[in-house]
Amino acid sequence: MLRMLTRPSSLEKISKMKRIGVVGGISWYSSLEYYKFLNRMAGEYFNTKEETCADMLLVNIDVIKFRSLVSKGDDDGAYKMVLAAAKNAKAAGAEILILAANGVHRFFDRLQKDIDVPMVHIADATGSAIIKADLKKVGLIGIRATMEKPFYSDRLRLMGIETIIPEEPDRTYIDSSINAELVCGQFHNETKEKYLEIIKRLIDRGAQGIILGCTEIPILIKPCDTTIPQFVTSELHCAATIKKAFSRC
Repeated sequence: MLRMLTRPSSLEKISKMKRIGVVGGISWYSSLEYYKFLNRMAGEYFNTKEETCADMLLVNIDVIKFRSLVSKGDDDGAYKMVLAAAKNAKAAGAEILILAANGVHRFFDRLQKDIDVPMVHIADATGSAIIKADLKKVGLIGIRATMEKPFYSDRLRLMGIETIIPEEPDRTYIDSSINAELVCGQFHNETKEKYLEIIKRLIDRGAQGIILGCTEIPILIKPCDTTIPQFVTSELHCAATIKKAFSRC
């Protein structure tokens, strides 16, 4: 799913990269994927023979406290943690802000109003890739909030994309396995097989592609595992962010 990015005409443009602030820590496996993608894509943009790192900073959220608040239904408390991390990133010089997790994007619109830093929405980046692939109907898997709350599907609907999600008890299985296994770095073959069964059911319902709407899922599921296109949201999010970081070049 990696897109080739337009490269600068000279290395002088390296200094013009906007600093990227990454709000991460949910989980650190997710943050690691973002760190990897952003640095790799920055190097590909520069097209140099030397190793190049993206100009970015990472502010981690206390994931244990964050998940405790979410489990209690305290979304306001969870949002305040995201806002605090975003403010720390801004104070450290971030010129673009991204949230390194799909589910946290339920706070995107609120956060964009509360902090004066341009942001990149993960669903916008994913939707653009789906449109480029000329698909109209896709399956979405991720944590329960990503699958069930409208912040993802509504944004894709505005782009002309229909989103379908697994039926129960598949949604419960995905949500629990992400929180109990994937975010803890546990990637079991039996879990992978169950995910592939769920994806097959989405295909049977008309899904032309599948959104891997949790950063850890692509560690478990690989492109060769499915018969339909996969959309790795973290990678697409990073590609859109790097493009924005050089938009003034």
